[in-house]
Amino acid sequence: EFPDSVTIAAHDQRVLDGADCVVLAMPGSAAVAVIESLKFRADHHVISLIAALNFTQLEHLLGPQVNCTVAVPVPAIAKRQGATIGYPSRPYAEAVFSALGTYNAAPNEDQFKTMKVAGALMGDFYMRQLTVQQWMASKNVDVQKASAFIGAIFASTAADSSDAGPTTFAEKVAEQTPGGLNEMVWKQQAAAGVYAVA
Repeated sequence: EFPDSVTIAAHDQRVLDGADCVVLAMPGSAAVAVIESLKFRADHHVISLIAALNFTQLEHLLGPQVNCTVAVPVPAIAKRQGATIGYPSRPYAEAVFSALGTYNAAPNEDQFKTMKVAGALMGDFYMRQLTVQQWMASKNVDVQKASAFIGAIFASTAADSSDAGPTTFAEKVAEQTPGGLNEMVWKQQAAAGVYAVA
């Protein structure tokens, strides 16, 4: 698709030999064997997207001389609207992922583990959209119209808090009309324990 920008190498080591910044993306089951088979230079910048390897494990595999970081991007980076969490903060990772949306670096590995849990809500997000789509279809709303509106309403709601600060979410909840449908929905779910903090 991009013949002037992409070169296909004969093997993985040749990729490393010709690159300054390397992105590791492979199944966790193969990661250790593949990484151990390669020779990384001290001047390499390595970004790992391998969920099965934490930073400590990655650093051990690469050696302390290799500058590295781990990152968890979401699929919307393909539209340059993704949110990526990383650890530790590295300027080269920020340069890559800021161009594809937003990049947030956790201050330590424990907080990185905690923050990346937010990405696990993606399936729930899409399942809620699917459920509303199916409900609208059951009420004879054209599926294409329902889909377009649901995608737009979820996107616009998310956009309203995309530059969130410490009090943004509490303010957005408080803004819901007292006794209105929006407040009724979240209060019913709160009563059912949906929002209970573990």
